[in-house]
Amino acid sequence: MSPSRNGNADKPGFYEFFAGAGLVRLGLEPEWRCLWANDIDPRKAEAYVANFGPGEFRLGDIAEVRGSDLPGRAELAWASFPCQDLSLAGPRLGMRGSRSATFWEFVRVLRELAAEGRRPPLAVVENVAGLLKRESLEPVCEALVRLGLRPGALLIDARWFLPQSRPRVFVVAAEEGLLEAAAAQGLIADGPDPASPWTPARLRRAFQALPTEGVRRRRPAQDPPRRAPRAALKASGRPMRPQPPGYHLHERILSRREAPHALRPGRPPGPDPGRPGAALPPEKTASPPL
Repeated sequence: MSPSRNGNADKPGFYEFFAGAGLVRLGLEPEWRCLWANDIDPRKAEAYVANFGPGEFRLGDIAEVRGSDLPGRAELAWASFPCQDLSLAGPRLGMRGSRSATFWEFVRVLRELAAEGRRPPLAVVENVAGLLKRESLEPVCEALVRLGLRPGALLIDARWFLPQSRPRVFVVAAEEGLLEAAAAQGLIADGPDPASPWTPARLRRAFQALPTEGVRRRRPAQDPPRRAPRAALKASGRPMRPQPPGYHLHERILSRREAPHALRPGRPPGPDPGRPGAALPPEKTASPPL
C-alpha cells in the first residue's frame, strides 16, 4: 500500500504533474504523501497505477485539468514537463514548442489554485539542460515570480549516482516566507557556491544573465549528498555496477519489464517482493520492425 493511502495525513502533500511512471513519487515517499498525479500517456499511466494504485492518478490532458480538480492543500507542486522542444535531440523550439509549452498549463493550474487560496508554497520544475537557454529559462522563472514564488536552481547529473550522464535542471521556487524560515534555519545561502557540483559555471551564468533580480536568489546551504564519480570508483578499485548493453532507463520503465521502484541506485533489477502491488502488467508483444 502506498504511504499516501496509509493514514499519513500529517506528512506534507504534493501534486505530481507530468507524473510519467512515478519516479518523482518514488523519490519523495515516504517522507511526503501524494495527493494527486496526472499524465496523458496511457502506457505510463499503466506503470504508475501498477506501482501505486489508481487512487491519486488521473489520466488525461493537462489542458483539461482545472485547479478545482486537485484535492486538498499541498505544500509542493512538481512538474517534470516534456523536454522534446528543449532537448538537443529535438526540434529546439524552446518554450514555444507544442510539447514543452505544456508548462504553461501547469502555470495556469497554479494560478487557479492561487485564486482559491490553495497555491502550494513550493514548486519544482525539472527538465533537461536545454532549459538553461535564456529564451527558455527567463519566461519560466518570470512565470514563477508572477505566481509569488522566488526561483533558484540546481544542475544535477545522474553520473554522480549511476553509470550514465543525464544532467537535469531543477528550478526550485518558494514563497518569500518559506525562504526566510529556511534561511533562519541555515538551510539556504545568499548565493551559489562555485565549488559545488550542483551549481556549475553554466548554471550560474544562466541565472546571472536573467534581467529579473527576483530570480537570482539563494541556493541550498547544504548540497545534496554526492557519490564518487565512476572514474574515481574505478581508480579506487571499489566494485561498480556494470551498465548492461542496451540499457535504457525509460524503455525499461515503459515496457513494464521491471517496476520503476526496482531501478533505484543500489537495488538489483527485478521485482520487489517486499512491496505489495509492485508487480507490473505483462509486457505486450512488440510490433515487428518495418
